[in-house]
Amino acid sequence: MKIIPYSKIKPFLYNKFSLVAIFLSLYSLLIYYLQISIYPLRISFLIFMAVSYFFWTGLGFLFKIIPQKISVILRLFLSFSIVVLILSAPQFFSEFKEFLSTGIVILLKEQPVYFWGYVRQTLTDINMLSAIVLLSLLLWYLLRPATVTKHKVKYAVIGLIMIFFANLTINTQRTYFQTQFLPVDVHSFYAIRYGLKNKDIEKPLKHILSENWDKDLPQTRENWNIVLVVFESLSRVPLPFYGYDNNYMPFMTNWIQQEKDRFLLFKNALTLSGATDVSMPSIYTGIGPQEDYQKLVTAPFIWDYAHKAGYETMAINSQSQEWKQMKNFVHDAYLDHYYYPEKLGMKFYNDIGTDDLSLIKKIEKNILQLHEPFFIYYNTNATHGPLQQTSPQLTDYQDIKDKYGRALYITDQTVKALVAILKKKGVLNRTIFIFTADHGNYTVKRRARTSSFFKETLDIPFMIRLPETWIKKHPDTYQILKKNTIKRVANTDIAPSIFHFIFGQKPEKQYFGGKSLLTPIDNKRIIISLSTNDTRHWNREGFGIYTRNESFIYHDNTGFHFYNVKIDSLQQNDMIENIPPERRRFYDSIIKQNQYLQRVIKRTRHN
Repeated sequence: MKIIPYSKIKPFLYNKFSLVAIFLSLYSLLIYYLQISIYPLRISFLIFMAVSYFFWTGLGFLFKIIPQKISVILRLFLSFSIVVLILSAPQFFSEFKEFLSTGIVILLKEQPVYFWGYVRQTLTDINMLSAIVLLSLLLWYLLRPATVTKHKVKYAVIGLIMIFFANLTINTQRTYFQTQFLPVDVHSFYAIRYGLKNKDIEKPLKHILSENWDKDLPQTRENWNIVLVVFESLSRVPLPFYGYDNNYMPFMTNWIQQEKDRFLLFKNALTLSGATDVSMPSIYTGIGPQEDYQKLVTAPFIWDYAHKAGYETMAINSQSQEWKQMKNFVHDAYLDHYYYPEKLGMKFYNDIGTDDLSLIKKIEKNILQLHEPFFIYYNTNATHGPLQQTSPQLTDYQDIKDKYGRALYITDQTVKALVAILKKKGVLNRTIFIFTADHGNYTVKRRARTSSFFKETLDIPFMIRLPETWIKKHPDTYQILKKNTIKRVANTDIAPSIFHFIFGQKPEKQYFGGKSLLTPIDNKRIIISLSTNDTRHWNREGFGIYTRNESFIYHDNTGFHFYNVKIDSLQQNDMIENIPPERRRFYDSIIKQNQYLQRVIKRTRHN
């Protein structure tokens, strides 16, 4: 038997493109060990390293035989794509605990404002733009293939077979992409292929008020001005007024200290979702994400109730309102003033949001012209990833080096500016302030925020600042509010509480899914957290059920979890194996009664 010398087969085993596969696999492992993934690292990673190797090596063989002029253009595009993949991978992994996924691709396709927002930020960031250009040119030069005059047919056949094999493996092993950690290029190729192919079937966020929604509204009103500030991606953990030692929010810290009898800080507030487009509608309406779609889209907003009570209403959002067509969802006949970056012609400054301080300055006159009583809703953006670090309105950052701390400081100064305007207007002593967040983010580690149901995502600040005259007029209600500061409350409680402030009486049960915080809160109430329903789909799913001192959590790739948060507030000791049978039956009964919770489990089991 004649043995073929190694020197003869060596040219058909690897080429310069093979090094790309090896680098990307090692780079993936580095990211995995520097950050926490939602996927386990298993032996199958080696299999998909081979898939990556076959793909890139096969591509290298094809580049050997294509005309040089075409090769130059294709290599430039390929080099650019590889560099973008390398530079964006850590950011995706930090935010979602995985590389580019089908869900992200579908989001960028269905909500192009995100894609163009990233493009604009890159083009205006000279350091990032320079890195992309220089690294792309370097890689383009390094990947230049040697000109070949023989073996062209063999190279073509081997290259096509290798790419076909890689594609076949990706096509037939789809379950691995949902359960295990894979090289960044393989995972991203899968995401782009199926993300572009699939169309989202989410139901639209729309607002259609039901007929006669205001028929049974109370005829009384109390005429307190109300300001609701919803912070973006704000956890309780780093906040100095929640006991953490830092100077990130000096204005709010001093304000709370100076008026400590007027400020109520709720210590056990939860958001119902780690996804903004699910949590915000809950705040607007008091309807939870686990409730029926028709109930959500026909429910009145907070400002609808305020308007009917004679309030002048204003909504201010420093985030783009083009995504999810939020401007169509939010704006109705009862919202008198609505301001957001696109309407004001302001540029994006952080992610798809503008500078908070610049926005407040731009609409100061509009706020000063409001007639009492008024309702203002304001949504900040500085603490959204990748975290705003500078503002054209600021020069002194109190020597804060921490990135999240710097974004908090900008947020704090925004609140200072808003309060200064209302003080100038002379209405502070007649104004109720409510501060909260759409979800947390600061300590999120185990899961992507958008699919996490641990308290590290759900814990949010919640504060109410009351005028002294309100406290004197409602001493008993004030004591109820104080007692509720240690109870488990949720962002669905905001709308019914504002209703109570406006009309001076608690809302009827049919109005809201949440509870008025001006009434006693039961420790045994059930709170359900969910980030996917009819209006939002995602490739990673789960839910959380909180009641008493317990949290019962389900995640699609880790299963069920059970914690006693009274003795294990960080949810480190999973007691699911020892959950009492009657408690398991209790949670199973809740799941069986809700279509969205059932769907999450059925989808996971089907996959």
